Amino acid sequence: MKRTLLLGAHTSAAGGLEKALHRGNQLGIKAVQLFTKNANSWRDRHLQEKEIESFRKEKIQWGIDPVISHVSYLVNPASGDKEIREKSHKAMVAEITRCEALGIQYLIVHPGSHRGDGKDVGIQRITEFFERIWEEMNEISVSIILESMAGQGTSIGSTFEEIARIMYGVHRSIELAFCFDICHIFAAGHEIRNRKAYEEILEEVDKVIGIHRLKVIHLSDSKKECGSTGMKISGRE
Repeated sequence: MKRTLLLGAHTSAAGGLEKALHRGNQLGIKAVQLFTKNANSWRDRHLQEKEIESFRKEKIQWGIDPVISHVSYLVNPASGDKEIREKSHKAMVAEITRCEALGIQYLIVHPGSHRGDGKDVGIQRITEFFERIWEEMNEISVSIILESMAGQGTSIGSTFEEIARIMYGVHRSIELAFCFDICHIFAAGHEIRNRKAYEEILEEVDKVIGIHRLKVIHLSDSKKECGSTGMKISGRE
């Protein structure tokens, strides 16, 4: 089955969320990623009706589709700290609510860090995190996308197996999709600098996760060498 790959960019929403769409149009692209609020703050952002109307109008006018949001970098579904986990939950719910109001189709989130409690414990917390969200919010039109990580520190999601365990560990796993971040994958130890190696990685994604769940690819360059986070080339510890 052939799949269409749309090239897009993360554009600035400075001056208003609709500006991100306008800037995308100026670049001649039809796929845009943005932040609906400050990515490095817990402070929430409540949208005004005028903002929502303007954003939806610009989205149609410029033909930007899909639009992707990235939740705050502070959100940590795997945290053992109850306060952080509660803040993460509220921030995630608020972001989903904004996305639904704006007509944003996809929302990317980092799996998080277990902070020394172990990956099994961390993955369990992540699955419970998403189960709680779907239980409280009932029907969600936004597709939640887990981003692959580099494996630094105690982060989760540097291997396809870890991503798959989260996806298939959640009761309503059909809601979860996958974001393949080139920089993170490379730093984690996956060789992707030639066509053969890249195709092998995609085959592994299909085998472990399912290629149908791959919705976004972040084409980010890496400042460090392959495997710089200490992972083996296979991507397994």
